[in-house]
Amino acid sequence: MDNASIQSFFENHELTLVGTFSRLNMVKPWFNALDKLEMPRKKIHLLIFDNSDQKDLELALRKEINLREKDFLSVKFRKSGRKGGRTILGQDNNNWKKSKLKPIWDMWIDLCYIIHTDVFFLIEDDTIAPPHAFLQLMQDFTTLDSAGFCIGIETGRTAFEWSPVRLGVHHIVRDGDKILKRISLNPNLTGVHEVDCAGVYCFITYTDLWRRAIENQKGYVASVPFFAMDNLLTNNMKKLGYKIYADFGVWCDHLQQSAGKMIAFNKRNAVQMLDIWIPEANNYGQCIEIKK
Repeated sequence: MDNASIQSFFENHELTLVGTFSRLNMVKPWFNALDKLEMPRKKIHLLIFDNSDQKDLELALRKEINLREKDFLSVKFRKSGRKGGRTILGQDNNNWKKSKLKPIWDMWIDLCYIIHTDVFFLIEDDTIAPPHAFLQLMQDFTTLDSAGFCIGIETGRTAFEWSPVRLGVHHIVRDGDKILKRISLNPNLTGVHEVDCAGVYCFITYTDLWRRAIENQKGYVASVPFFAMDNLLTNNMKKLGYKIYADFGVWCDHLQQSAGKMIAFNKRNAVQMLDIWIPEANNYGQCIEIKK
C-alpha cells in the first residue's frame, strides 16, 4: 500500500464518506462493516443520507451515527423524505416519474449540493465492503493515470441465492444516449482494469466530476434502460476525459433481503453477461451468459 500517496492526498484535499440508505434491514450490516474499514477516520467527514420517508429508518440511522459521532472529523445526517418508486424489468423508463430509479437519481443530484469536500467515497446500504476497500481504492485514485472514478467489484442480485449474476463493471457501446450493447467483465480477472462504466456501490470520485456527469445526463431519461442509469452517469465521466478503474482486489458483498433471509451475493454467483438492444422488439435481450 502506497501510504505516501494517501498521506499527500489528505494534505491537499478533504474527503467525505457517504452512506446512502433506503432500507431498514441494511443498517446493522452496513455499520458493522463500517467499523471494520481501515481508514483515517479523524481526517474524514461522514455523511449519512436517508433517501426515504421512513421514520423507523431515520431513528435507526441516528442511533448508529450517535455511537460513532466522535470517530470522524464531522458527522452529518440528511433525509430526503422521498417515497420509493416501482419498475418493470427490461423496459425503458417510459414512466420515469413512477420508476424505481427516479428517487435514486434525485438523490444522486442531491449529493452534488450537500457534499462540500472536493472528493467523496460512497458505499450503498446493501454493499458490504471488505476492510481494505477504502485504502485500496484510495491508492488507485491517487496513483493511476487520469483516475476520475475507482470502484470495487460487486455482482448483481436476485431473490434466489443460486441464481447466476453479472458484475457491476462493464464495457458498453453507445449511440448517443442509447446503450446498444453492455458486456460485464469476467469475474475471474485479477488486478485493476479500465472500464467504460460501472454501478455506484463502493467507489471514490471527485465531487465536481460527479456533478458534471449528472448535468450531462439531467435532461435525458426517457430512453435510458432501467438497468443502466448508473452506467450512463459513470460513462459520462469517461466522456469528460477521466478514466474509470475497477479493482478486482476489492470484492464487495451485495445484500438481498428475500423470503425472511439475507443473501450475500459475491464472486461464487458471478458469470460474464451481455445485454443487447433488439430494435425489432423495441427492447433488450438481457443477462445473456457468455461462455468461452
